[in-house]
Amino acid sequence: MRILVAISIFLFTTILKATEPKVVVQLTKGGPFGYKDVRESHSECYSDISCEGKGFSACRFELLAPGCMDIHDVNSIIAQVEKAIKKRKRSGSLEVSDIKAEWKYDRKTKIATITITLKTSSLQN
Repeated sequence: MRILVAISIFLFTTILKATEPKVVVQLTKGGPFGYKDVRESHSECYSDISCEGKGFSACRFELLAPGCMDIHDVNSIIAQVEKAIKKRKRSGSLEVSDIKAEWKYDRKTKIATITITLKTSSLQN
């Protein structure tokens, strides 16, 4: 019986973890006016966007899965991280509403990765 309970708890937490909203942003060698290629993809509450090369497009989501994260907050975070990187801040974190973000910028490859998730406290509500 204990084994069955343990397996049930493990499966429940694994499924819950897999459905937590998450956004991953990859910024690669953009220019002063934006990016050449902007590609976004979505799967349930997981979204990613890849922005590459020098061009004229902003690295912003056009849509996110409803009920997962606020698109305006996510796009605001991307803009704030871009400004921080321009000011030579290579890594950091920030929070907007119930969303938290962490980023790292690799100076050699000129690639920044931003991971955006909900704060733990908002998942419990």
